[in-house]
Amino acid sequence: MSDDVMAEAMELFRSGDLKGAVENLDSKLRSNRDNAILQHTYAEFANMLNMEEQDDVVPGTKIMMSYKKAMEIDEENDEYIADFASFALECRRVPQAVKEFQRYSRRLEMADIPTDDVLYMAARNIVDTIEVIDPEKANPMVQPWVKQALIWAVGGLGYTPFRIGYLGDAFHGSQIQPDVRTVQGELIHAFQKLGWISKEEQGHNLVLSSRTDAGVHVRVNGGTVRVARSLWDTITPRKFVRAVDDLLPNEIAFLDVREVDADWNPRMAVHRVYRYSLEGIKFWKDPGEVITEWLKLFEGTYDARNFARLEPGKNPIRTVLSCTPWVVDGRTVGFEIIGEAFLWNQVRRTAMALHLLALGEITPEDVQNAIQQPEINVDFGVAPPDWLILWGVEWEDSQIPAANESNCKFSSPPVPSREAERTMRKRWRDAARLEMKTLLHLEWMHLGQLPIAYHSPE
Repeated sequence: MSDDVMAEAMELFRSGDLKGAVENLDSKLRSNRDNAILQHTYAEFANMLNMEEQDDVVPGTKIMMSYKKAMEIDEENDEYIADFASFALECRRVPQAVKEFQRYSRRLEMADIPTDDVLYMAARNIVDTIEVIDPEKANPMVQPWVKQALIWAVGGLGYTPFRIGYLGDAFHGSQIQPDVRTVQGELIHAFQKLGWISKEEQGHNLVLSSRTDAGVHVRVNGGTVRVARSLWDTITPRKFVRAVDDLLPNEIAFLDVREVDADWNPRMAVHRVYRYSLEGIKFWKDPGEVITEWLKLFEGTYDARNFARLEPGKNPIRTVLSCTPWVVDGRTVGFEIIGEAFLWNQVRRTAMALHLLALGEITPEDVQNAIQQPEINVDFGVAPPDWLILWGVEWEDSQIPAANESNCKFSSPPVPSREAERTMRKRWRDAARLEMKTLLHLEWMHLGQLPIAYHSPE
């Protein structure tokens, strides 16, 4: 019945005569007012015509009445409810729009359907409309609308944690900063280019687990980004990873992605693992087996302010779960340190203290005193960032992937002698930096292995 009534209008629409289609539907409504499909189609076409002409060719009140009539005739049609509410919002009738969106939301809940794109977009449009009609939010009615919009905005997003690696010397640190290249900034740019996050939400929509300084390399760090739930439901993790990785610079490896609950926090890690290559520090001298004893000095729970650049209001108490030699091919190249969380520069200051111990400029007692008497300021200096790697971050539901130790191929530094003058040592350090980057690229090659996807036969 509806198809027959609308056949002529649909033919006009397909031929490009939108105005003629609207006029035809209008004439048919005079004798078919209780036809929900006809009412809804007229409202849709009339709204489309007004947008095309950039003018109210059809009065907005007339369009709204058709949307409303369709909704009242077919009370079980969720699309009609959403379209009426959306048009009411376009007309800045916010109370009416919010009321119908709430009804739409309740129907989704009854059907056990999560917040969808309709409510997510409604949330953004409600906030935009309020900014126009009441930018100061002086009207007390506005606050409940803003609160409702926030609920829908969060509900319409999927929480997708990801893991990445990157070469730290290509960036001015991990955290976004104005006018400089950062890891977070590059990630946000890639997601925005894909259209998966909006420019207005960059501050809180993408969060990294561990902050790293300029020059510090990362084998595995983590983070989370909130994208539209409908996107996550329609794209495979494999395609997600490839789409993002293709837009990132070569210095960043986007390794994997998954979905978690809304209360998952990337910063609440079980522990973090760092490795530091002490061989890279100028004038490093291998102290032998005693380094194991020195490393144990840094284990335990203590006030680590003398081994950090302490930020205002930051709790200086930290727990180091283990601190052990990093051994490659039977040679101690540095150390591995594991802790729940570290203060700013804590690992690099630990490395510098070990360097001074090896040079004989400080004693183990000096280190113990710096730990046991944190109120007495001590500054052992900060080791270079080049030789530090954030090896991995572990969460309760995601362990740090095992390393392929065969990727650790580090050339031995020149043996101190008259022949091994500073130019030779400098060239060795340049080569050692490249070896660290090679190690990371080889690790990412395996860690970022995507699940195999087979094409269905024709």
